[in-house]
Amino acid sequence: MNLRKVIGLVAVAVVVAAILIFTLYVRPHNQTLRQAQVHLQKGIDLYNKKDYLHAELELRKALRTNPREWNAPFYMASVMVQTKRYGFAVLYLERALTLNPGEIKILNAFGVVYFKLERLDMAKGYFTAALSIAPTNRQAKDFMETMAKLQRRSAQKAASGEK
Repeated sequence: MNLRKVIGLVAVAVVVAAILIFTLYVRPHNQTLRQAQVHLQKGIDLYNKKDYLHAELELRKALRTNPREWNAPFYMASVMVQTKRYGFAVLYLERALTLNPGEIKILNAFGVVYFKLERLDMAKGYFTAALSIAPTNRQAKDFMETMAKLQRRSAQKAASGEK
């Protein structure tokens, strides 16, 4: 065989390999990502309608379909907060924060969860972190003010001997 035929055969093999890769991996992967996005959007819509049961089902599908997307665990944590499953909320928020470190929404959500768990030290830490990134963050500021009021009341009660 001459060199031109060999180069031609190699070029054909490269094109065939590229077509196979696209057909077997890229297209199905893109379809999977689109499916995950559809489940995520349905889950968010259901969450906004306060249909937490069905939101959870759609968000679980989104999590399974695309485990590298941070919004699905974030909204799943939000569902867990609304249904008072705070331990699970923390787990989903940890996953979301791993996927998107420094996201204000996640830091605020952590603060809210720990506030609801009456772990004010932890809540304060997350709200402080959120404020260090976004000093005008209204949610974090409001919670910090609320926690300061609670601590003042607690100190006043302790000083007066109340329980």
